Amino acid sequence: MKIEIPSLMAVAGKAGQFIIDNQNGNGGWAYLYAKSEGHADVSVAGWQIQALKACSHTGINFRGIKFSTGKGLDFLGECQNENGGYGYTGKTPAGGLSYFSLSGVGMLCHQMWDKGNSSDVRKAAKYVIENTRFDYNSEHCDL
Repeated sequence: MKIEIPSLMAVAGKAGQFIIDNQNGNGGWAYLYAKSEGHADVSVAGWQIQALKACSHTGINFRGIKFSTGKGLDFLGECQNENGGYGYTGKTPAGGLSYFSLSGVGMLCHQMWDKGNSSDVRKAAKYVIENTRFDYNSEHCDL
């Protein structure tokens, strides 16, 4: 059953282009879409990169989507530690923890954009396998 949603394509087009046009200068995305300075981090960048992947499936021609996605993936790369883990805003874990809780975000975004076999993803997968503890009632509840 096909359901028509009024204005869906127009809204999707504007939303996707807004994401592209309001990327932070460092390649990530910041809260409130600050284009300079602001607080760009891996979680926000991950949401935007995933949204751009959804946009790529609409058939809408988004100006600069490939360039924007490339800059976003580069930003994630700048936040990956040598051990493979992805930090929140850099190469260190979020909140002073010892565990890189955003490693899955970095991996997923690369995989979504056909970079699943990259060395960055392989390093992150190794990090997750060796370090993830599914202890739901602690800081290690990274499900």
